Amino acid sequence: GLMFFSFILSAVLLGPNIPEILRGIAVPVVPTGSVASILSVLGGIGGSLTILCYGYWIREVGRTDVLWLRGIRIDLASAYLLTGLFGVAVNVLGAQIKPEAAGSQAILTSMGDQMDAALGPAGRYMLYIGFWGAVATSLLGVWQGIPYMFADFVSLVKKTEGPAREAIVAQTSPYYRGFLLFLAFPTMSMLLLKQPVSVVLVYTVIGALFMPFLAATLLYMNSKQAWIGSLRNGWAANTAILLALALFAYLSVIEVWEFLAKTFGG
Repeated sequence: GLMFFSFILSAVLLGPNIPEILRGIAVPVVPTGSVASILSVLGGIGGSLTILCYGYWIREVGRTDVLWLRGIRIDLASAYLLTGLFGVAVNVLGAQIKPEAAGSQAILTSMGDQMDAALGPAGRYMLYIGFWGAVATSLLGVWQGIPYMFADFVSLVKKTEGPAREAIVAQTSPYYRGFLLFLAFPTMSMLLLKQPVSVVLVYTVIGALFMPFLAATLLYMNSKQAWIGSLRNGWAANTAILLALALFAYLSVIEVWEFLAKTFGG
């Protein structure tokens, strides 16, 4: 909540051109060379890890009955509406970054300088609070979610159920803690690259490339009446998933093409 309201308030106080923002949302444009950035946004804001973790969360809290379906849909719709607003706010704030600071460690201080000039010291600290919230929630999500998914993968391989599975996915299990160590130390080698923004971009692009596989899997699994009976997708849901699959596949192909052209095109 702290992250969301800090970024939204900062963006509103900057007085952006609302009609232009609405036009950009209604008629999206993909400028040449910007596909990687678009994929990073799609993969970084609730695009990959968040979707997987949500499935685990509703199972852990016992929301597995069909009676919870309507509430889960409202929950997801509300979450992605707020995520969309947050994404717009981030773009408004990102427009304040000086070109020479983009892609370097100075990106945050450059944005802070612009907020200070526009809104005074309060604007700078509001931005920093929101940024801290974004980093903190990302760390908590990754460092709790990824080891849990790895431990659950181990339990699936071992074909365990009940108490045996609970012991494997527990935060005290060697699988959970072992993956925490893997997250902590091997990833530190990325610091040697001295390109933190580029590393984040690569990570989120990979996350977005995961989306076509997710859409295809959902299209297949949620259409199997033998698996989920009357809860299988209708034509509207399948059409939406097909459109998402086409969008992500299109963006992924463009990104791979641009990469190959840049690498081998001379």
